[in-house]
Amino acid sequence: GIKKVYTERTPGIVQELMGSFQLLFVVILLGMVLIKLDDHSLSMNKCLYFAVITSTTIGYGDISPKNTNLGKIFGIFYILFGVTAVGNVLSEIATKVIEKKQREAMDRILSRKITIDEFAKFDVDGDGRIERTEFALRKLMLMGIVEPADVARVEKEFDQMDADGSGEVTLEKLEAHLKAQEKEKEELLERKKRGAKKTKAKQVQNQYENMVEKI
Repeated sequence: GIKKVYTERTPGIVQELMGSFQLLFVVILLGMVLIKLDDHSLSMNKCLYFAVITSTTIGYGDISPKNTNLGKIFGIFYILFGVTAVGNVLSEIATKVIEKKQREAMDRILSRKITIDEFAKFDVDGDGRIERTEFALRKLMLMGIVEPADVARVEKEFDQMDADGSGEVTLEKLEAHLKAQEKEKEELLERKKRGAKKTKAKQVQNQYENMVEKI
């Protein structure tokens, strides 16, 4: 069912963020190698300190590439790449946390059983029965996946195709509906053309009257 499929597609946050954490590890390792090549006297702790402080935009400036021009140039690109990578990781974490909260809320809605008081809300057409489509539609609306305004637009489109109100659309009805739409478009285009001609004629008449007045 919907719940089973939905649950199977929602792995843990750590698993989803594994690629982002790997990228973050590479960025920090790259910064450590950079500063170590520039200054061999730095300990591994200070190299790690530089990589983390620089990539997180804190940048105290107490440790920076100073000994070689190549180190300084490489440092510029490392700052750009590191800050971007850390920003993407943090953004990804925040997004996954929000998505997890949304999934939990949706799962609660899917797991909640309908009550007697809610029967009328699920009985969309008010016939005293809840059909499968009505039940699924109402659940989707409660989950926020489908908005009532969207449902109204879909129902309006169906009503336009179901000209006789039988509650179903056949191939013949669809063909008739499409022909009627095409005819409406042609009539609208014709009215626009006639309106444009009238406007042009009015402009010519006004220009002629202005010329007569000047004479």
